[in-house]
Amino acid sequence: MWQSNRTSPRLRFLRNDERQLTRDEPTGRNNWISLKLVGRNCNADAIGARISLYPVGTDKPIVRTLRAGDGYLAQSSKRLHIGLGPNTQLSHLIVRWPDGTQQTVSDISLNRQLEIVQDQTNALAWQRPQRAQDAELPERPNQSEPIAALRRIVPHRRLPIPQLEFVDGDAQTQTVRTFSPCAVFLWASWCGPCLTELAELAKHQQSLEEQGIRVVLISLDEVETNSTTAIREALQVLPKLSQSQVAGIATDSTKSVADLIFR
Repeated sequence: MWQSNRTSPRLRFLRNDERQLTRDEPTGRNNWISLKLVGRNCNADAIGARISLYPVGTDKPIVRTLRAGDGYLAQSSKRLHIGLGPNTQLSHLIVRWPDGTQQTVSDISLNRQLEIVQDQTNALAWQRPQRAQDAELPERPNQSEPIAALRRIVPHRRLPIPQLEFVDGDAQTQTVRTFSPCAVFLWASWCGPCLTELAELAKHQQSLEEQGIRVVLISLDEVETNSTTAIREALQVLPKLSQSQVAGIATDSTKSVADLIFR
């Protein structure tokens, strides 16, 4: 397997082959033991526990410590896998738990996965959990939580409206004034939904006038603003306007503001 790393060495070749046994080499395999610790009077994962294994015929123990993690961007297993080499039997093992207590466990079988529980003298055989067969989950409707109440965040100060300029039918530049209630509609002749909304707006002209709302219709079409004829032709698609409604073609500055709003 070729592995590339950002830091040195840049490129590595990893090969994991079992050593082929020859006639002169022994055919026996080394022994091992895998332990899972369960804490009762300390943390449940027994992080910080130290295990000392004493093979038969030697007084030099094999010591291992259970850690939560010991790698960069990696997490070590909570199970201690200990290689015993040619040792075929263990005299006993001593577990020093994180709370300071010690526990001695004897009669240990090799080449097995065991579980040691604090305050229990015997090691338990650990079995891999079996996968559930033919597990079926009941179908339930997807129910959304009801909305308790609608909340509205009111700013402590009115947000200023950007300065909007447009050119009316007489080729005169006008500015949208906001000293009274005003509704500004940005539209274009190629926008189908815009034309539908303008038709709906024409049906409610009287209601808007009664409420004192002034309506400004600003077109974003590319029209020559120096030509009154071109401006009036572009505004012909609008319905008949009332006295409280004005229309015109957007200037370049207004188009820049609209571009920021629609992003």
